[in-house]
Amino acid sequence: MRFGPNTTLVEEVIEYARSGEFFTVSYQGGITGSIIEVDFVHAQELAWTQESIDGFTNWMYLQDKFAGELLRLEYTLKDFREASKELSKLVDELGAIAKARFSRSPFDDIGDQIATDLYYCAYKRAVIGSAPHFFEKLFDCYRMGGWPCGWKGTHPAGSVVVFSAN
Repeated sequence: MRFGPNTTLVEEVIEYARSGEFFTVSYQGGITGSIIEVDFVHAQELAWTQESIDGFTNWMYLQDKFAGELLRLEYTLKDFREASKELSKLVDELGAIAKARFSRSPFDDIGDQIATDLYYCAYKRAVIGSAPHFFEKLFDCYRMGGWPCGWKGTHPAGSVVVFSAN
């Protein structure tokens, strides 16, 4: 199995990257307490700023924190070497998919971010399966038509901010 015992879960993320609906419908708001942002420029500012924005947790810090925790888990697993090799290839695969899907679109600037979020969701699934996790929540946001771009409040209290294109 390409990604170990959780290959099917990982492949679900890859398939969504290839053919899922991105930004074709309004965000459906399925994440409890989520905040909808309709201003794309403000959504990008929330996602990428290095500075503190009053009332928000730094989004890049939050993503890096959870990604780091996942990467450290790899070292606790038996027989993960082969899956790890395949997962490292997945970074490029998801990046190429995002580039093909979003270049020359209004969302070209966030294609890399989308690929990164989906990669960490796939990685998380390979490592710990379907257990609830930060990156599963982000994947849910994408599947419901949005782009997770921030966190209002101090995590874990607060709410995910989701950009809705429509």
